Amino acid sequence: MVLQKFTFPKEFADDVLDIMSYTHAQFELLAKSIDLLFAKFNAMLQDHSILDEIRAQESKVDAVEEKLYEAIFAMDMDLAHQAQMASFVEQICDVSDIIEDIADKIQIMLITRKA
Repeated sequence: MVLQKFTFPKEFADDVLDIMSYTHAQFELLAKSIDLLFAKFNAMLQDHSILDEIRAQESKVDAVEEKLYEAIFAMDMDLAHQAQMASFVEQICDVSDIIEDIADKIQIMLITRKA
């Protein structure tokens, strides 16, 4: 995108910052859940609500992502630029999706252990 001289409208900066804030909160929760997994496995086995908190943050990211897509494709500009902007949004939201995937894998580990 750098070589393409990509620009992202400043009016969407707050939304991108929100995505980054939610993703950061997710990451902090993931780090804590991994610590619990190794340091206090039995406690994590009994109460794994922290994984629900990770999913809740990811849902917030999804909501902002959808809002951005709607705004981007409602803009009066060529489709190529809209697609480039949407790709940028998708790439920053991918981090949140990966964190949620890891939380899901931890959940599966815990369920398997309980069985």
